[in-house]
Amino acid sequence: MSSSKNPPSPSKTLQSGSHIPEGFLPERTSSKRAFEKVERELLEVRQEFDKKQRYLKPKTSFDSNYWEKAAEYAMMGRSVSTLELRRAAIAYVDIGNQGSREEFSGSDKAKALEEASKAWAIKENIYSKRAAELKTTDKEHSLRRSFMQLFTTSTLGLDIKHAFAGKRNSSLQSNFRRDIIEKQGLRDPRGGQYVNHVWNILTGKYELEDGFVASHIFAYKLGQELMTAVFGSDAKDELFSSHNGLLLKQTIEAQFDSGMLAIVPNIKDLGSKAEVQLWINSDPRDYKFKIFDGNHKALDWNATTDPSGQDVTFRQLDGRKLQFPSGGRPRARYLYFHYCCQILRQAWKAGAKANSLPIMAKEHGMFAWGTAGRYLANDQMRAFIEELGHEFEPLMENATKLDTPADRQTLADAVTGAIIMSSQKKLDEEGDDEEGDDEEDDDDGDDD
Repeated sequence: MSSSKNPPSPSKTLQSGSHIPEGFLPERTSSKRAFEKVERELLEVRQEFDKKQRYLKPKTSFDSNYWEKAAEYAMMGRSVSTLELRRAAIAYVDIGNQGSREEFSGSDKAKALEEASKAWAIKENIYSKRAAELKTTDKEHSLRRSFMQLFTTSTLGLDIKHAFAGKRNSSLQSNFRRDIIEKQGLRDPRGGQYVNHVWNILTGKYELEDGFVASHIFAYKLGQELMTAVFGSDAKDELFSSHNGLLLKQTIEAQFDSGMLAIVPNIKDLGSKAEVQLWINSDPRDYKFKIFDGNHKALDWNATTDPSGQDVTFRQLDGRKLQFPSGGRPRARYLYFHYCCQILRQAWKAGAKANSLPIMAKEHGMFAWGTAGRYLANDQMRAFIEELGHEFEPLMENATKLDTPADRQTLADAVTGAIIMSSQKKLDEEGDDEEGDDEEDDDDGDDD
């Protein structure tokens, strides 16, 4: 690593699978002083974080020195998230007296900050590996060239908030929404008084268009270049395509990246080779919702209403088939990428509990894609599993030979970038935007 001033480190770092560790919070008598100390540390780290961000603007050379600096930057991102978590915990438990440590651990804010911290840690590891590889092999020239185009226009999530693709072009987003509605056949064909009605893929009925969000599956802020690097040249024009989108009620979209649920093949028995093959050969393919997190606090919240007007909770979405009115569907590979993001979240929740993965796999269908198709490059999936743990070897069933311009760490880089962004989005929704957000909302209210 190149020499640089190290940021102040939080007194306790987060451990995999933990929430708020013992000793993470001060004694009540010193809580005010501890809060002020964390505030000072956070200010200093943020300043260093911003400084390193400026040095990581796209360059013409992505050599080992560049990746060493990127690793330092990711380390700063992890420190910022961890310090923000500690500050929020002190404010919640000791200063605000809003509840216990356990109650804070279960809050959306705590979960979002924990996820961001862990995602930054993986990024730090990825960038350190790239730096080491370029130092110790003769592949620097070819590797630098293969990353040139990718990094000239994409930052691969090197910032929690400001260094992504930037504000969306409003016409692109409007066209994206129209493309989803048209290509997936969602507009009410009756016209007239129903001209502003669209199909709800959860309820199987037409509803007023207000309250629906055109949602990217592979987040637009990750950029088209990264999308192509992960999925190959076939994906080169699909970032704002209906193949990468769903029209969802706002209540559903708000929980789409929470780790609670994913969209999986509508297969009853993943152990049946005949049933899996039938699904792979079907056109169009059917999908369903799968609940992974049986303890998520939003499970009993109202998600939508059924055709009879009865409330439907998120818990009741488990196993519910998505009812597309025509043959138009998102591509399976993007739904699989979203699934991988939720898998990583579940792996973090499992943490050090040795027996937790088999339980999750059995009770919650953790490997709910089984052998239903191959979507990601073998080397990228292998590197992703190395970050998850060997218990996730079954995910290799969905890997294939794929020619992309990226290295083996790119999938893990993209997944962690998506998690950092969704975590920051959750914090922004709670009004926790400490640095201010100069971006205006999109005119149509659509999301990432």
